[in-house]
Amino acid sequence: MIEGLARVDTLNRTGVVALGLALAAALPGCRDRSEAPTSTGASPEMSRGDDVLRPPFADAVKSNPIDFAPRPSLVLFIVIDTLRADHLGCYGDDRGLTPVIDRFAEASVVFENAVATSSWTKSSVASMFTSRYPGSLQVLGRGDLLTEDNLTLAELLDTAGGYDCLGVYANGNVSTKFGFRQGFQKYTMPPHRTRTGYPNDFLVHDAEAVTNYALETYETWLERRPRADAPVFLFVHYVDPHDPYLPHPELMDRPEPPGRFDGSRTQLRDMDALEPTAEDIARIEWLYESEVKYCDMWVGRLIQGLQRARGSLDDVMFVLTADHGEGLWDHAFRAHGRDLYEEQTHVPLIVRYAGQREGRRIQTPVSLVDVAPSIAEAARIPKPSDWQGFDLRPVIEGEERARGFDYVYSELRLQSYDFEALRTADQKVIRNRSMKFNDKAAYERYDLRVDPGEKENLFGGRDAKRDVHFRDTLASYSQAVVDAAHGGGKIDYADLDVATLESLRALGYIGDDELEDAKKRRAQRMRDGDSGRNGK
Repeated sequence: MIEGLARVDTLNRTGVVALGLALAAALPGCRDRSEAPTSTGASPEMSRGDDVLRPPFADAVKSNPIDFAPRPSLVLFIVIDTLRADHLGCYGDDRGLTPVIDRFAEASVVFENAVATSSWTKSSVASMFTSRYPGSLQVLGRGDLLTEDNLTLAELLDTAGGYDCLGVYANGNVSTKFGFRQGFQKYTMPPHRTRTGYPNDFLVHDAEAVTNYALETYETWLERRPRADAPVFLFVHYVDPHDPYLPHPELMDRPEPPGRFDGSRTQLRDMDALEPTAEDIARIEWLYESEVKYCDMWVGRLIQGLQRARGSLDDVMFVLTADHGEGLWDHAFRAHGRDLYEEQTHVPLIVRYAGQREGRRIQTPVSLVDVAPSIAEAARIPKPSDWQGFDLRPVIEGEERARGFDYVYSELRLQSYDFEALRTADQKVIRNRSMKFNDKAAYERYDLRVDPGEKENLFGGRDAKRDVHFRDTLASYSQAVVDAAHGGGKIDYADLDVATLESLRALGYIGDDELEDAKKRRAQRMRDGDSGRNGK
């Protein structure tokens, strides 16, 4: 283990398995692994190329409410930054990286084809908070704000549902300064002193710090809350396994491979400018895997801590997902926010309703814009009219052909990268928006049934009818996103507090020169007496 990375009370491999078993006993409805969960959902038939597309964002097929339990007294919404779906056992991985989440998933609804709205944090979490696509929010670039004219999930739960809303996060892209606090009574990073990382590198708040601070925040709130017996919405955003990748050898079944670079931001920046060797790639992949396993362990600790604080988890709704994945060189890039291939947009989505007793697996493609409406519906609150996602109950209950779920849209406009994509359960088209609409070179289409790695571009091949169908359908979704746009705003980095600036630099979103420039201009404003707009 690299000096300076020691952890407090870290479990060994046996302890992680024991934690998973303890959670299975604590949570209602966990079954033996030999019992196969129910599967529902089917891919839409692509022979319907001449069908008239129903307008995007229209209401999904109605169905009777899912009868798991009354309104949850606690909604726990966990987002694990940069977690690829294919690294979880419940999504087919066989390396044992997520024993806690896997056990949790057994009595939950596992959405096998959940898709992020973008491949970087700010755009994706903004969509989860508002059930609106990044282009409609105009939250696409690094300096973009989530403006107050958007109704967030926390605001809805607070005003219409009477929920106390608490949030703990470790990524500066979803900070108060960027507009993400709307509706939360408390919304904060862990204390500055909990940061950790490589010596002489950028420091982050790891899963241990996030878990401990989330539990402290929740327990303290219960003691002091102004509305006695009010239900609680608790948002917890882990930054692991986002880079810098910190090693956790005590959790891994094999030693750290050799390589020229470690997982520090300093060395990753050097590596990204070069052609990595097979050894380099193997080492970084090992580091990423160890971060996944480490975060899994602390998610378990979070759930255990909530059980101790509450005594029971029967009336808790759990939602666990990721904002996006990580490239890991599947398509040339190591990190994310560069394209919309599956390794960056296919994310886990695991939902357990309060009182749920059996697991289900859903193949129907769903979007992260569907998270907020599903939570609102479980809290017995109607979906706002401008939310673009759907309540997920219809597909859970077998309404597999609900037309609102035939297609899932994603987009990315970050620096020089400008893409949009449309996905079904088995087909996917990607468009490079920097090229003309009718330019064949702007498109890629993949048959995910036979080519899940998206290696063979079928666009412009033998199936011209299908190409036209997907091109035009993608265009209709793109236009609907643009037509629904409102709000939008930019922030000057000099308006950000130092902690947020350092968090953004630690995660690679701003460079050293930008950081120093922002600090200098911020200091000048403070000297000029403009400290009120800049915060502490």
